[in-house]
Amino acid sequence: MDLRSWLLADHADVGTRIRAQVLARVPRERWNEHLDDETSSIAWILWHTLRHQDVAVNAMVRGVDEVLTTDGWAQRLGVTSLAAGTGLSEAGDREAAALVDLDALGGYAEAVWAATAAWLAQVEPAELDRVPDAAAGLQRAGVSEDGYPWLYRMWTAKPVAFHISWETIGHGYNHLGEMVNVRNRMGHGGF
Repeated sequence: MDLRSWLLADHADVGTRIRAQVLARVPRERWNEHLDDETSSIAWILWHTLRHQDVAVNAMVRGVDEVLTTDGWAQRLGVTSLAAGTGLSEAGDREAAALVDLDALGGYAEAVWAATAAWLAQVEPAELDRVPDAAAGLQRAGVSEDGYPWLYRMWTAKPVAFHISWETIGHGYNHLGEMVNVRNRMGHGGF
C-alpha cells in the first residue's frame, strides 16, 4: 500500500467509525446531552473534532477557506454568532454547543471529511514534509494567539505530515473513543 492510500484509508476509517459506532446509534435528540458536569456532549466532541480538521487542513495547510465558511455552512449550523476559534478548545462549551444545529452538524461532518479526502487523494508525498506557517493559517481562520496560545505552540514548526496524522486521523480516533464512552454511558453500547 502506498502512503496516499494509507492516509485515505485511515482518514475514511475515522469517519466510518464515528458514523456507525456513534451517530447511527445515539438518537440525534441526545447528541447534546450532558451526563455530568465533567463530560462533554457528543455534539460538542464531534463539532470540536471537525473544527480542528477544518482549520488545520484547509485554513493552515492548504491556505484556503474553511469548509465552515463555504457553501453557507456557518449559517446552516447556526454558528455565525460564535467567535472565531469556538470549537477548538478541549473543554466543552455548553452554550456554543447548544447553538449548533444538530441536523446540519452531520452534513458539516460529511463536507469536512469529503474536502479532506479529496485533498488527500491528490496530495504529493513531498508536500507532507513542508512546514506551513501555523500563525498565518490560524489567523486566516480568525483564531487569535491571545485566545489560543497552546494551539499556536502545538502547530508551529510542524510539517504537513503532523497535521494529517494528528488532526485528521489521531485526533479523530482519540475523540471517537470519547464519544463511544458517552454513548455507552447513555445505554447505547455493545457491538
